[in-house]
Amino acid sequence: PSPFWVIAEEPMDQFVRALPLLLFPLVLPVNMDMLFTQFGVFFYAYGVYLHWGYEFECLDAHHSWINTSYHHYAHHALSVKNKPYHTGFYIQLWDKLAGSTLEKCRCSKCAREKGERSIEAWEKIEKPDYSPLLSPCFWLEQVSEKG
Repeated sequence: PSPFWVIAEEPMDQFVRALPLLLFPLVLPVNMDMLFTQFGVFFYAYGVYLHWGYEFECLDAHHSWINTSYHHYAHHALSVKNKPYHTGFYIQLWDKLAGSTLEKCRCSKCAREKGERSIEAWEKIEKPDYSPLLSPCFWLEQVSEKG
């Protein structure tokens, strides 16, 4: 998960997402500062939360009506063709009506309670060394090889 994926969408998706910024002021009087603030909070701040892969204690995967970071992860990682899960951006209303919620919880809280995500298990995992990515030489070599 990366918080930067919230803005990595197709141009048509960005256009549709930004359409309320155009349409709302045309239909009714709107405080433009509040409109842009609301837009930023609801789409970008909440979108960063959905993509960062962290679960709050007060807003965990067992929340009954708000889609959380876990639900968004499940939407991408566990959905299969013709069986999407957690397709609502903010709330679970349509997911519950359509039956597209997960029956079995696989969140980190439940996994820790089962002993599946212990520090010992994490230490056994081989982790790649990403430190070369921090060096400008690494990136310059990549560009010169392609050139």
